[in-house]
Parts: sequence; C-alpha cells; structure tokens
Amino acid sequence: MPNMQRAIVGRFRRRSDADGHLLCLRQLMPQVRFVVVFDLQPDLEVAIPAPTVIR
Repeated sequence: MPNMQRAIVGRFRRRSDADGHLLCLRQLMPQVRFVVVFDLQPDLEVAIPAPTVIR
C-alpha cells in the first residue's frame, strides 16, 4: 500500500496459524509483501451472547 500504510489481513492466536495463512497469501499474491506482526496488547474479550434454544 502507498506511503507505508498497513492493513490487517487476519488475527491469529498461534504463530503457526499465522505462518500458514501467510504461506497461502504469498502463493496467491507473490508480488505483494506480507509480514507477520505480533500485537502484545492484552486480548479484548468480546461478550458472546448465550445460544438461543428453539423448541
């Protein structure tokens, strides 16, 4: 992207997951430069509503 802009492509909990996704992206778009970056901020947990039971 121009002017050193960044775009988050995906977020992963394990490095191996990120590396696997990076490998796929590099195969699909070899002309684009991708890097894995680690965010050391604590996870912000999102409240997930309880499943609704339909009877």
